[in-house]
Amino acid sequence: MRRLTSSRAVTIDDEDWDRIHWLITAVRNDLVHFVPKGLLVSIEGAREAARAVVRVIRALAFESNMILDVDHEWKERTDRAIQRFDKLIRRVESGAVET
Repeated sequence: MRRLTSSRAVTIDDEDWDRIHWLITAVRNDLVHFVPKGLLVSIEGAREAARAVVRVIRALAFESNMILDVDHEWKERTDRAIQRFDKLIRRVESGAVET
């Protein structure tokens, strides 16, 4: 359902939806509602989920037109944060950051 005439729906493909769902249910919930046990998280799965989250954030922030009255400073800060997160993911993938 659209609220604004200029808004656009954000499309999330099944793979990204599954990755985000996994991140929430398998990782986030176990960390937030900690019950002592062994916890094993797939690094590659976490990377893929992180990439999916960044794609959705970027789409919501810059493509959906759902954020109104955004000033230039906000756009720059948001874009820098997304770029830094992308860079961190690439550093982890290249082995520059230990996992």
